[in-house]
Amino acid sequence: MYDLIIVGGGPAGSSAGRTAGRLGLRALLLEKEVFPREKPCGGALSARALASLDFLLPPALQAQALTGARVCYRGRKVEAHLSAPYAFLVSRSDFDHFLLTEAEKAGIEIHQGEKVLGLCETDGSISVRTPVGVYRGRCALIAEGAQGHLKGRARRRETRAEQGFAIVTEIPVTQPQAGIAEIHFGMSRWGYGWIFPHAGYLSVGVGGLLPAMPRIRERLQVFLRENGLPETSRCRGHVIPMGGIRRNLVNGRIILCGDAAGFADPLSGEGIAYAIRSGQLAAEAVHRALSERIEALEEYEAACERAFGGELRDALFLARLVHRFPAAFHRLFSSHPRVVAAYLDVVAGIRSYRSFLAWALPRMPAYLALREICRPTPAKKI
Repeated sequence: MYDLIIVGGGPAGSSAGRTAGRLGLRALLLEKEVFPREKPCGGALSARALASLDFLLPPALQAQALTGARVCYRGRKVEAHLSAPYAFLVSRSDFDHFLLTEAEKAGIEIHQGEKVLGLCETDGSISVRTPVGVYRGRCALIAEGAQGHLKGRARRRETRAEQGFAIVTEIPVTQPQAGIAEIHFGMSRWGYGWIFPHAGYLSVGVGGLLPAMPRIRERLQVFLRENGLPETSRCRGHVIPMGGIRRNLVNGRIILCGDAAGFADPLSGEGIAYAIRSGQLAAEAVHRALSERIEALEEYEAACERAFGGELRDALFLARLVHRFPAAFHRLFSSHPRVVAAYLDVVAGIRSYRSFLAWALPRMPAYLALREICRPTPAKKI
């Protein structure tokens, strides 16, 4: 009988496993892949995510530091730079493998290449079934990502309007322009394209809200051509949950974290910081529940709300404004380096989304009209 069975070995599952081990829980982590494994992702690790780790990331894994950003929209280009890195470019394959290794060092049991087929709660415990056999635990943590099927045991599945989708490829180059990430607006009403300069290659991708991204492979090829890059058929896609939407995170002894819980920035799509922190909070909640009372597991939702719930809702509010009035906001972002630098402060964790909104909205030419549109309509007397 394990105290905790973790499904998924990505940043959320590994962070939960490391915390569980350090708290003295007997934990088992089940991962369907064998690490290191290929992971489709732009590979930008925000300073906020780096600060969430409870250990130092080896410099070798922080391949490129991002201090600048170039925002492009309909021929406009504006560039901004910060004095300190707001993000680091990492190989997700190496980064995730390192996190899993750190979890193992904390003393938990890890089974790689073992896919979870199903789970059920009976007699005050969780039974988890794999091709190898059945494991029993006092609690189960689902951290299998946005595309997993087990999260439905705790909450409803997302609608297409609550999901994003991104597709990414890697283009070999000899000398990428280090330190500057390119963001291209106008790829779709609800998305953007990016070019990140890794060592020896460019990570190039497009993403946005799922219903607004038909024929996404064709969009990627067009994006490559428009930026003078060779077209390629080697690309991979992944689902991104729309963060900021209230979802059930706990059902009985089952708990969700990371992308499975819907924790991702609805504007940028970044989810690693929230995966790491939610994994840590989930393991802490399990520890309290098993040492005090099992009902304490439900306090995990309140812990996530305190840690980043308000930030994700503010990000969702901004995302909906951006996508409802794309031309106005895209002109704002591509109008002056100060605007880009202010948003980079959000990525770095220096500034909150609410602070950015308070700073940016008055600088919009269409601010007064937007305020009138967003003002609630008073109820009519009958």
